[in-house]
Amino acid sequence: MNNLRRAVQFVAFAVFLAGTEIYWLEYDPLISVVSLASREFSWEFVLRGLLLASATLLVGRFFCGWLCPLGTSLDVAHRCGVRPSKDAAREIGARARWKFVLLAFLIVTAAFGTTTFIVVDPLVLFSRTRELVLIPAATWVGAGVVRLVRLVPGQESFTFRAVENPPAYGFLTLTAAVFAGILILEVIERRFWCRNLCPLGALLSLLSRTGLVRRSVEISCSRCARCERDCPTGAIPRNDFTQTHGGECIQCLRCQRACSKGTVRFVFGGPRQIHGFEPRRRQVLLAAGAGVAAGFLGDASTRASTRPGAHLRPPGAIPEEEFLSRCTRCLICVDACPTHGLQPSGFEIGWEGLWTPKLVPASGGCEEPCHACTQVCPTLAIRRLSHEEKSFAKIGTARVVKERCVAWEELKACLVCDEVCPYDAIEFVVISDHRGTQNRPVVHADKCMGCGLCEHACPVREPRAIVVDNYGEERIGSGSYITPAKRAAREVGDDRATDYFHESRAGAAVPADTTGGAGSAQPAGADTISEEPLPPGFVTR
Repeated sequence: MNNLRRAVQFVAFAVFLAGTEIYWLEYDPLISVVSLASREFSWEFVLRGLLLASATLLVGRFFCGWLCPLGTSLDVAHRCGVRPSKDAAREIGARARWKFVLLAFLIVTAAFGTTTFIVVDPLVLFSRTRELVLIPAATWVGAGVVRLVRLVPGQESFTFRAVENPPAYGFLTLTAAVFAGILILEVIERRFWCRNLCPLGALLSLLSRTGLVRRSVEISCSRCARCERDCPTGAIPRNDFTQTHGGECIQCLRCQRACSKGTVRFVFGGPRQIHGFEPRRRQVLLAAGAGVAAGFLGDASTRASTRPGAHLRPPGAIPEEEFLSRCTRCLICVDACPTHGLQPSGFEIGWEGLWTPKLVPASGGCEEPCHACTQVCPTLAIRRLSHEEKSFAKIGTARVVKERCVAWEELKACLVCDEVCPYDAIEFVVISDHRGTQNRPVVHADKCMGCGLCEHACPVREPRAIVVDNYGEERIGSGSYITPAKRAAREVGDDRATDYFHESRAGAAVPADTTGGAGSAQPAGADTISEEPLPPGFVTR
């Protein structure tokens, strides 16, 4: 039976690593509880979370011993030599109260305005580690192997598509340090995280007290203490090996394997179990008070840090306050982005926004035919959008920084931003001013969706000559992004701009347009009149 548990454990671990973490998070009861407390939830998601909760009520705390990927990581670390000294306490101790205190803190904090601390949920924590650390590390190693293979004669053109564009994410070091710290805690106690800190473990511990699958020890027990020594969570008391702390037992079956007499079994409707250490009333009150303060402080820090243009959210992101309440910081959407333009946020929008996704056009733009990030959010902080719907979801607007643009400042024929724009939102207009007459880029705000491809491709670096701010972003929780006005704006074509850069590529001279259309010459200062009061580089029809 123990071999079966190991097989299930490692298959579940491999399945999680293979990219199915969205389904695991959808059934996470802790996220459901925190979502309910924050009052930002969907009933479909909450009902899914009840499935694991119901299974725990019926069977016991099996998830931690059989399925949890972080628990599997701790077991692997133990086998690799990260383990406590022989004198380390094996039995459950007073530190076991900490996880219940943390659970109370999480729920109260969510009720008072911030769900940032859901980052300590083990499934969210492991998912974030996978997206920011494990997958990039594997990709970079693969890229190194490809380079080595290319050194072999005859293999100069060898390539492997999966590692062609290795990602680089912010906060990688912090994320790796947190995960490594959890593993290193094994030197203090076996499964220190699961015993003392895991809030999901605390919730499952409370639910498992009604579990029907229980540890049973026959009267022929020889009191050899092997089961107590092998228990990873200290669920077996030293003074009575026949008893079990029901909420701490993860049903890993190690005690059954360790018993030389075969007197330990797990049976339905076994003997009554005892409870482990429960939090004191004072600890719960302190956790609740800290949760209230953290909720208000998190909201205040975000409001103080948020400014126009501070961040671009993924297309389909719901309004900011609701988004921060629903987002689990799992960063599955970041991993789904093929251009690696989605990056984890830092403290630039307050600590409440830590590890939430944002688009950084300098790292990669949002490609028009892609809607991957809108399909993977487990809590619907990013709405499910079709390809067409996503292409109308405006997340910001580009603006030309004239002082840095070579077409505006140096009268050079640079057409990169126009060439890469998938929405035909950038147009080259013949403008005359004190510098001279030249085709210069302007942005049609009603067409621009803020995808950032122009900023990413701009040859002027640090900072770019065209940048995207969240000016004009649309954040709706329901309904369609597609409106008649948007369709009409997109149907209005301007072939002159297209003809211009095609002729430029062919090396032909660009004739001055004198038809009086959108690309015709304008008197000096005309651009400034059309842009007021918008930022430089905007034009509206």
